[in-house]
Amino acid sequence: MSVPSRVQRYGGGVTMAEATGTEPAHYRDWRPLVRASAASALIEAAIFLVVGFFVLRNLVFSLDSSPLFVTAVKTVAWAFRLGGTCLLAVGLLALIPWRYAPLTDTVVSGAVGLVFVIGGGIWVTSDFMGAIVLLFGLMSLNSARNAWATHRLIGPMAASNTAPSASATLEHMLDDAAQDDSASTPSETKTDHVPEGSLAEFGRDKPEEENKTGKDA
Repeated sequence: MSVPSRVQRYGGGVTMAEATGTEPAHYRDWRPLVRASAASALIEAAIFLVVGFFVLRNLVFSLDSSPLFVTAVKTVAWAFRLGGTCLLAVGLLALIPWRYAPLTDTVVSGAVGLVFVIGGGIWVTSDFMGAIVLLFGLMSLNSARNAWATHRLIGPMAASNTAPSASATLEHMLDDAAQDDSASTPSETKTDHVPEGSLAEFGRDKPEEENKTGKDA
């Protein structure tokens, strides 16, 4: 039966991962991946906060603006503000790192992206600014897709790191088996005792009898 590569032992008690410098993907550390996702979340949060609190700070509507258009623009403005605040929190949590930061990023970016796409679609019918909002929506949906891929990638890694008892138990079993093998192997070759009068004793004395017969002749 083959043994998983992580617990195969080499000389001096070195694992295969330590000897070769490689390790299966589901045994790697997930924390650097979460920290790496923090940069995109923080950049996206900064852009959203600037647009929400400065670019869309003072909204002025014409008298002939439809209620649907006004509602869509105000909703988009608040989506920038709330989405930027939530993504700022997600980015900080990813720096800790928090395991579920990519999953939270998926939910926030996905929700904000949908609001931007719907609101931008309504906005673009009356102003070119709606096209920019649509672009932000597509970018947010793409960020949600990337965050979901990161969450799925770190899932097996985090599971193996938080529950290492199975591999540790197997490694201890292999170590115990190796110790039992070394203890059962004799260090020196012992000569078996041959009782007197046996066939082996008779065969061992036969050359001496032949030598005596030759001398007498």
